Amino acid sequence: MSFKSGYEQLIEVLAYKTQKSKEDTLPRDVFAVEADEEYIKLIHSEKVLNSRMAEEFAEAVNGHIWVMYVNKTNEPFYTPDDSAVNIPHKHDGFLSWGGLKSEAIEILLPISSNLLLGMYDEKTYRREFLDRQVFSVTSLGLVEYFNAAQVMHSQRCVFSIPDNFSLAESLCEKHLEIRDGVPSVEVL
Repeated sequence: MSFKSGYEQLIEVLAYKTQKSKEDTLPRDVFAVEADEEYIKLIHSEKVLNSRMAEEFAEAVNGHIWVMYVNKTNEPFYTPDDSAVNIPHKHDGFLSWGGLKSEAIEILLPISSNLLLGMYDEKTYRREFLDRQVFSVTSLGLVEYFNAAQVMHSQRCVFSIPDNFSLAESLCEKHLEIRDGVPSVEVL
């Protein structure tokens, strides 16, 4: 979900919920919001340039185990249009475990077609990885795992050098919600 669409959905929900207790409640689909692009840029830059938020982000990722993956295969790592992928490995019907500080979180950040930074929750993965470890990837299965994560969590597209998108195309055929741009999170 883009910042703009998330903001628009939030405003729609707030407008709907503020009038919901009235007798003449309007249906939710009446509240269609389209935010001005310049306003969205202003709000987004306020969030990005917020020094406290930057410190909290740095603190969150600094507490993780960092692993640098060096791709030694002929298949390149995909690079998504969204900078990092958070993969929750703990699931609950009511809670999201996809945040930066979540237990059992795996964060993947492709640097190039042959470098990928993996950040792992220290409590969950301390026996599996060493901090600041460099790992040579020789398994096509591991490259496919990382690339599938990029495809499943991208907003609109992934990039590859060379133009080899067979995995992405296969995943898009199996999971139509990827191709159709169905958001993974919706504000209700």
